[in-house]
Formats: sequence, C-alpha cells, structure tokens
Amino acid sequence: IGLPVPPPSLLNMKQVGNTITIAWSPPVFEGQGAITSYQILVKSAFYELKSYTDKNITRYTASRLSFNMNYNFSVAAVVCGKVGQFSEPLVTNTGEVAVPVISSTALLCNQDANIIFVTAKVSKLSYSREVLINYTSTLEGAVVHSGSVSCSAGESCVITDAIENSVYNLSAVAVSEYGVSNWSD
Repeated sequence: IGLPVPPPSLLNMKQVGNTITIAWSPPVFEGQGAITSYQILVKSAFYELKSYTDKNITRYTASRLSFNMNYNFSVAAVVCGKVGQFSEPLVTNTGEVAVPVISSTALLCNQDANIIFVTAKVSKLSYSREVLINYTSTLEGAVVHSGSVSCSAGESCVITDAIENSVYNLSAVAVSEYGVSNWSD
C-alpha cells in the first residue's frame, strides 16, 4: 500500500487570541486505499503535540496556546494505520498579551483621604483578568508616595492616601492566564 501524499496546503482559517483553527483539502492522490483519518502535528519551541481527526473532518482547532509563541502546524493523511507525508508546515504566532493604556484618572478629595481612581484599558480585555498599576509621586523632586495596586481588568484601581499637589507617574501591566504584558509607558 502506497502512502498518501501530503494535503496540498494548510490555511490559517481563524485566529482569536491563543486559539488557532487550521483547515486543509484532502490530497488529490490518496495512494492505494482510502484515507481513514488525518494526523495533525503541532510544534513549538517547547513541545510537540500529535492529534487525529476523522477522515471527513478537514479542520483542527488548537486552543489554550501560549501567547507570543511561534507554532508550526502540519497535517498528514493516514491510510490503514500508516501515516503519509506531512504537509509543509504552516507557521503562525499567537501574539502577545496586550499592553494596557491608562485611559483615565480621577481624584477624590475629602476630609478623611485623598483617593486617585485609575482606569487602564486593555484592547484584548477578554484575555486579561487583572491590571497592576505602579505609581510614584514626587513633590519638589522628592519621592513622597509610591506603591502598587491591582484590580480586575476593566475596573478602576484605587490609590489611597494620595499626596496633594504632587505629581503621580503611573505605569500598568496586564495579567492573564497566559502571561504578563510589557509595562505601559
């Protein structure tokens, strides 16, 4: 029994965050015997995954991939338990966790405390679960207040005991189950 040739080409049909769906066409020449399944090979710098689909399914979805990682996808037809030649790899990258942008600040002053509300927006909000804000306050060139606060993505972080008439420098980082973004400017 001759082994089947590889599928003609792989298509990166859909990519959403860390989920990639590929598709392929069955090989034009199937060799002797009918295709019984397809073997999908997914490789990154850290691991290799083999998966199978039914002979009638010519698409595959890989999910929960690491962000900012290159992945190579290859597909081979299987006939009578024998794996044919793999297709040329489709190389794709999952991108990285989005860097948050500090979009608004509000100061609340009262007799008890001065409070700053900081909102940082993340373009890929669905992938980020938390935002961490670092702050440093200077008054006449000296640091008078510094620290970090965290909040759920999309909500305001609260800096308590803010110092009046001081300048606050803020930077933010987004945290997701896939990693941590770079710090904002």
